Amino acid sequence: MVKNHCLNILYISPENTVGTLNLWKHIHEQNGHNCRYVTFFSSPKKYGDDICLNLPFDFTNLARTVATYIEETIQLADSMRESTDRLNQNIREGSLKAAANPSQTYIPPDPLSPVPFLNFSPLQNAAVQLQEAARAYRKTLDVVILGEIPSPTLDDLNGLLMQAERLLTSGKGLPGRPWYTHLIYAPGLYTGYGVKTLPAVREAIEQREWEEVDTQTKRTAAAIKSLAKQIQRATQVLKRAVRSG
Repeated sequence: MVKNHCLNILYISPENTVGTLNLWKHIHEQNGHNCRYVTFFSSPKKYGDDICLNLPFDFTNLARTVATYIEETIQLADSMRESTDRLNQNIREGSLKAAANPSQTYIPPDPLSPVPFLNFSPLQNAAVQLQEAARAYRKTLDVVILGEIPSPTLDDLNGLLMQAERLLTSGKGLPGRPWYTHLIYAPGLYTGYGVKTLPAVREAIEQREWEEVDTQTKRTAAAIKSLAKQIQRATQVLKRAVRSG
């Protein structure tokens, strides 16, 4: 005879997006288990919340992180340029052949195409816009008492915030794997589940596809600017709440 053990089950999720948390809780309780779920934000579609923390969004860390990813990507291109120049110089001067084992046949590699000076200004400008928007939102949020915001205004704000990070995705997906749509971080094309930041731009650099680098730079920058504009809209909603209070 198998004895049923009562389990204590806890789900943690940003939000109860489509009501599955209610379903799982119901099923677990029907099977004799204890189940609770914690969400960070209230359900945008009015599904029931169990333990909702109602956390305020703060975009400053995200903006700072995106700027760091951009600088790392620029450093990657600079490092590749320097290493390519050294390798090509060694090939031209015969250094690789001179250092090879003389008892074995050695065929030196062909020179690599030089790494051009790539234009990352669209990304850098987008990062500045995102940081400015995040700071303005944080400054406005600091003077707002969320519990005193009228429900219609709060609904408007939550609707904007819910859509915010989705603006960093692309319906076309990433080159070579359209099922991954996030333009800021995703599993690498050749790294299994190892994460790549700014994956479309970074992998174009690594594969030495210079025209593709330009295309993906503009594409990623446009997504970052879209997020910055969304944060600006959310800031205006908060300011409206301040004025009405």
